[in-house]
This record gives sequence, structure tokens and C-alpha cells, in this order.
Amino acid sequence: MPPGAGLLSNDLEALAAQARHWLNDPDAAAAAGTAARGHALRHYGLDRFLADWDRILEKVTA
Repeated sequence: MPPGAGLLSNDLEALAAQARHWLNDPDAAAAAGTAARGHALRHYGLDRFLADWDRILEKVTA
């Protein structure tokens, strides 16, 4: 997970504190959501999927 995209933890107190922070600061919550969405699209989105397939097809047909 990229910096600023959220909190990855199994510490319930840390998770609750982060949730409270976002509830009290909607701009911080939106920024974290934007960072997480960008990361997800770069790593798991359709563009990445299609680029991976293009590389594989080029490799096996070369």
C-alpha cells in the first residue's frame, strides 16, 4: 500500500483511531481514498491487465 492510502493493521485501536481521524477530517479521508484508488488502478486496473497481456502475447509470438 502506498504512503497516504490508508492503514494496514491488525491493531484494533490503531484502526479505530484512523477511522475517527477520517470522520473528523473528511479532506484527509478523501486524500487517502484518492491515493488508494490510484494505486489500485495502476496495479490492478484494466490498463495494467491489458498491458500485461500485450507483453505476454508479444513474447510468445516473437
